Amino acid sequence: MRDFSTEQCSEYWKLPELWSAVSTFEDEIANKVHHNLKSDLDYQNILVHSAAKTIITMREIIILCGNGYPNGALSLARNIYEQFIICAFLCQHKDDTNFPTIVRNYHLSYDLKRNNALQYEAKFCTKDTAELSRLEIEKNSLVASVAPNDTKKDYWWAGKTSFKGLVDCIIDNETDESFKVFLHQLYLFYQRACASIHAGALGNEALLGTDEELVGTDTRPQMAGHDFPLYYAANSLIGVIGVISKEFKFDCNNLLVSLNNLSIYYQKQH
Repeated sequence: MRDFSTEQCSEYWKLPELWSAVSTFEDEIANKVHHNLKSDLDYQNILVHSAAKTIITMREIIILCGNGYPNGALSLARNIYEQFIICAFLCQHKDDTNFPTIVRNYHLSYDLKRNNALQYEAKFCTKDTAELSRLEIEKNSLVASVAPNDTKKDYWWAGKTSFKGLVDCIIDNETDESFKVFLHQLYLFYQRACASIHAGALGNEALLGTDEELVGTDTRPQMAGHDFPLYYAANSLIGVIGVISKEFKFDCNNLLVSLNNLSIYYQKQH
């Protein structure tokens, strides 16, 4: 599979079928969710925004794979997995007494990140002391509203110090041992994807799709190596769809069967 053409790559990796599955999910959201949903800082809006980002990212993955770039696709597949974990965590805690607080803090995390970015700009770029002072007061007010949470951690809103904390929570509450193993496998893929996206020895040298016996580097588009990111993305997408279809009560069985068949196909190509 060293020779490359976009047509052959797309056909071999069943990218039109995957694109169609993503479009079906998009249609379900448009037809059965969007027109009934009011914009608000609530749980359902979190899911809809997650669905939108997932759809866009899946299409970016398909385009990268179709053009022979599995490493970039793997980096993006990581985001689909993160969407799945966050959606699953929220779904798992939906009946908790503090769930409204978790949702509120999730939305507040946006305001805090935005404030931090604007403070950096005011301090180091525009050097606007008046704006910096205003932003500092605004941040103090935001932090006071969520005390005693440590808002310096990315997942403070979930009461966790790291993304791994969300993953562990989901796995620990799973009763099916075989599915637990599968969840551990997805997290292992996450670690590999993190290595791929960051500059370092593993990400720079262990490139997907390249000939292991090659001496030197190969920057050409690749026909091989797409099994890993496509399998990872397809299974993470299945998780996202599962949570969203459960919340909005629409039938996605045929869609999940199609995605599961694609997942099996990608696994067999490894």
